[in-house]
Amino acid sequence: MNQVREDRVRRMTEFLSGRSGCKLTVAFSALGVMAFFLIRGALTWGNTSGFQLFADQTGFIGTVSSTGSIDTTGPFFQSLGTNGRACVTCHMPGDAWSVTPTHLSARLQTRV
Repeated sequence: MNQVREDRVRRMTEFLSGRSGCKLTVAFSALGVMAFFLIRGALTWGNTSGFQLFADQTGFIGTVSSTGSIDTTGPFFQSLGTNGRACVTCHMPGDAWSVTPTHLSARLQTRV
């Protein structure tokens, strides 16, 4: 059992000391810097209620509204056509308000 643990520790140490570890460190550092400036910007505007987090495939994604909150009564969130869908049906907050092929395919397979 100790040998298995030692092997895991050795592999993790090699991983973190190699190129992959460097990329991982840079990625986490960049995420930390982005989070710092995003939160700092929200605090500078004096209204942190405009900062919202949404779950995505990598963890969380944040969005900031300069008006203090996301207005879910606007046309983006209303069904304006005949198919019962709104823009937000495909342009999801967890996809950074964009469209991803995986999620779009899943939505089209479960048509309303």
